[in-house]
Order: sequence, then structure tokens, then C-alpha cells
Amino acid sequence: MPYKIYSDKDISLKEWDTLTGNSFFASIGFASLWRALDGEPLYYLDEESGKIKAGIGGIVFGKYLFKRYDSMPDGLFGGPFFTPDYDAEKRKKFLASFEKYIKRNNFIRANINRPSVDLGSNMFKIQTAFEHVLELSEQGYRPRRRAVGTDIRGAERRGTRVELLESETDLERLSELARASARRQGRKTAYPCQFFYRLLKLSAGNKNILWLKAMVDNKMIASQITFFEKEAALNWAFYYDKEQSYYKPGYLLADYALRYSIEKGLKYFSMGSTPGRIESVIRYKEAWGCREQSYNNYMYRNILGKLICGRRRR
Repeated sequence: MPYKIYSDKDISLKEWDTLTGNSFFASIGFASLWRALDGEPLYYLDEESGKIKAGIGGIVFGKYLFKRYDSMPDGLFGGPFFTPDYDAEKRKKFLASFEKYIKRNNFIRANINRPSVDLGSNMFKIQTAFEHVLELSEQGYRPRRRAVGTDIRGAERRGTRVELLESETDLERLSELARASARRQGRKTAYPCQFFYRLLKLSAGNKNILWLKAMVDNKMIASQITFFEKEAALNWAFYYDKEQSYYKPGYLLADYALRYSIEKGLKYFSMGSTPGRIESVIRYKEAWGCREQSYNNYMYRNILGKLICGRRRR
């Protein structure tokens, strides 16, 4: 039986969640966020007797000669996934078929980010990436440097407070902070306001998203978004007003997210990768007690993709 293609609108939500072990990053709801960036969720599946036995989910950007595939975007992971009885030979055939699908449909670029299995692929090339991870325990966490605790207490003394970001009225200010952060890095903002609006709707009652804001008086000076994936937390996005750095919002937000993660019984807290390997950012993460860990991403570029894509995010 040939493998099948589904969108997020016609795939069985229950079957997919069962296959992925209720992965948040691979979920239908999370995939739908990328429609705000003109992305189309796509699922490549193997079904037997109406049951999904193998699958890889991702997002398609662009059309015609410029189609690009990410599973999932921005370094987040989306598969592949297999049922326990899906043996090694079937996995090999499934992945080979997926590679042919990518080539046959003229995708100029395809990324499979941090899969839980070795793809054993000749088409996809391994790119090693790095993140800083802090191990958590019931006893809490202990920053490697005393200055971290000093800055947390300093933020509290200066009147900085942490609140949940739950209102649409905060999104305009958030977009300002995101644009300012992007300008400081010499690039355009990666996410339009519509993306944050969709994320806010998804976060309502969702235990896999912790969206915080740092306030001074009645003004938001920073925001941090943390995602939870099974036994790990990922500090995904942090935006701040550089003119308000005196209030140390980043320290207070990170401390809140860490304590929240410990209360949830999580084992790991990732402060993410460091684009550009900026030394000051790495030192900041290490001050919390994070250690650098590596993981593999798989990348494919056809001739056109090599010419125009480079290392672009999407």
C-alpha cells in the first residue's frame, strides 16, 4: 500500500497524538501556528488497517520552484515517529520513500530537526547543533555563579514583577519588543503579530506553554515564552526593552520558568542554542549552571537550494 499525504485538516488527531506520544511540538495545534507565516502543515504517513504506523510531520513553505520543508521550523522537532511493532526494515523503506517524495516534488531544501532516530540517510547531511541545558531536581536548581542570585534579588528590589501574558492587549507591545530585538541583531523580525495571536489562542489552557511578561509599574519591559515537551522545558523566545535592562527582567523571568518547571517534575531545562556563538550569551547560560550539549539536524539542498537558501531559517 502506498504511503499517504495528509494536511492538518484531514489527519486523524487521535491517531497522530497516539503515534507521537502526545508530543507538543509534533501536535496538530502547534503545526497550525505556521500558517501565520504562510506555512502549510504536511504529514507523510504509513497506515495499516486504518491505523497510523509511521509518520513524519512538518511545514511546507513556498510554492512551485521554491518549496521548502521543515520538520519542525526553527530547530523544533517533529519526527519521524513509529509504532513499536514497526520493524527496522519497514522504517528504512519508509524513510527512503520520504526522501524520494522530497526529490520528486522538487523541494529545494528540507530540514529534519533533532529526530529521535538516526535517519541513516545518504541524501540528508548531518549538521551538528548545540544547546545549553540545565538538569533539574526536586531540590531545585543552583546557579553556578552567585551573581545570578544577586541579580534576581536586585530585580525584585527594583520593583520588577512577573505575570502571565494572557491578553491580546499585550501583543502590540510584544511585537514592538520582538522588532527591537531583531534590529539589534541586524535582521528582520522572524514572527509577525498574527503568529503571536495564534500562539496566544493556543496557550489558553495549554499546559505545554508558559508565556510570561516582566512588568515595571504598568509597562511590559520583557517577555519570555517557554515550551514543555515531555520531560523537558525549552526557553524558546525572550524579548526585552534594552533601555530597561536596569530592572534585570531576564533573570526574574528565567528564575520563574525554572521554578515552574521543577514544580512540574521536569528533568531538563534548555536555554536553547546560541546563534553566532556570542560569548556573552554563552557565559550567561553557563552562569545558571547550564552545560552545552550537541544534537543532530539533517539537511538536504538541491542545486537551486544550495544557491539561494544558505542557512536561512525557513
